[in-house]
Amino acid sequence: RSSYFLPTRSFSTSVQTNTPTHTRTHSSTDKRPFSLIYSRILNSHLFQLLFEKTASLKGWNLVVVGDRKTPSDWHLESVHFLSLEVQQQLGKSTLTLMFKNSYTRKNIGYLYAIQRGAKWIYDTDDDNKPYGGNNLFNPYRFFGHRVMWPRGFPLEHLRDHTNGESRLRLCHSIRTPAVQQGLVHKDPDVDAIYRLLYADKKTGLNERFNEFAPPIALSPGTYSPWNSQNTLFHRNAFFTLFLPVSVAFRVTDIWRSYFSQKLLHMIGERVAFYPVNAIQNRNAHNYLSDFEQETQTYESSGKLVEFLNSWSCSSTSITNCTIELAESFRLVRILSALSYIYLCSLCKLFCL
Repeated sequence: RSSYFLPTRSFSTSVQTNTPTHTRTHSSTDKRPFSLIYSRILNSHLFQLLFEKTASLKGWNLVVVGDRKTPSDWHLESVHFLSLEVQQQLGKSTLTLMFKNSYTRKNIGYLYAIQRGAKWIYDTDDDNKPYGGNNLFNPYRFFGHRVMWPRGFPLEHLRDHTNGESRLRLCHSIRTPAVQQGLVHKDPDVDAIYRLLYADKKTGLNERFNEFAPPIALSPGTYSPWNSQNTLFHRNAFFTLFLPVSVAFRVTDIWRSYFSQKLLHMIGERVAFYPVNAIQNRNAHNYLSDFEQETQTYESSGKLVEFLNSWSCSSTSITNCTIELAESFRLVRILSALSYIYLCSLCKLFCL
């Protein structure tokens, strides 16, 4: 099947080898991709059911990053479970910059997978399960929901935004995108405003996307927010994986997505969106609390895209450009000094 700016549906590649237990030592030659999950589930029974389904995907090294709310005695065969105790034993100096009960503890899992030779990292959450302007792009509109938008999309551009369908080009061959975001059925990642307007108070959303629309890859200079709930990263994009540690939980992956896209464009890489490959049964949330956490995205997403569109790097080194962009984010108060220091320290380890 042809696609827009995309050659194959590598996101859905079938893998059929056994995964090791979380107690085994992995060599740098391990060819299995890594699936990374941050866990904050309180209900041990639901927790077990979810991961039994996820761990059954053979051929993946499943990494679960625990936190204070994760059952400390939880265990499942074929899973790398990084409890708080195990995380401390890893001896990562970056641990000192991360808080307990923080979504950004995913960063420990990224480091864990990268050091074990990962070529792909599938970034997801504990409430997902696998299921078989001119410079802005709304993937939900492209896949059939004309009045839905993803969390982090600049609200001031919603009313008149069309995705510029006349600019789409059908391609039969193109380099595989380095970041691949899959859509989800039932309760997709939207902001609190959309949920307050359309979600059922008890059951949340129940949405479905067009499963027959082709994948679409964005050209350089086109931006779209993407989350950390159903996303695949090639190793060429690993240097953009890390989540800012000092912004709200519902902001951190959005800021990462915008930050990443600018840098990926500079090295000739692309971001792509794929048809539905998962169902999300969302954990219970207080929508007004979500609204408060998302305030920074409502206020600054549009300005951030304008800033990125005009920003240029003074260096020819992607490492230097990553640090320079992080510094620019700090100066315009998108990132705090703590996040800046953290990103710079990681970049020196993992930038291309």
